[in-house]
Amino acid sequence: MNLSKVMLALVSRYLMFSPIQYFKWRAFRLGLELLDRQEGFVEARMTSGERFKVLARDYAGGRVALTGQWEPAVTAMMRHLLREGDVFVDIGANFGYFSIAAAGWVGRKGKVISFECAPR
Repeated sequence: MNLSKVMLALVSRYLMFSPIQYFKWRAFRLGLELLDRQEGFVEARMTSGERFKVLARDYAGGRVALTGQWEPAVTAMMRHLLREGDVFVDIGANFGYFSIAAAGWVGRKGKVISFECAPR
């Protein structure tokens, strides 16, 4: 693992788990700069614990890799509405953040159907 990836992992953990707010904006900017230097995929870990790979230079994927979340208000609303056994359809799923989150909430009795037309 190269130094840039180690620094990216440390910045991500700080942004996800540190209660200290003072340096978070600077850390976020540093994390974005580190992502710009990466080629290919990096590991993203959602605050709920699921791990998956995202393109380092992808706008949304990079932010999930840094903070563990994407659109927190939408995520909170989905969490409130979805129950075990529900069916969730994600149209325009991009890299699947909401699909992955919904899969945990609807459980084994539920179903998640995802569509993404962009080949990448």
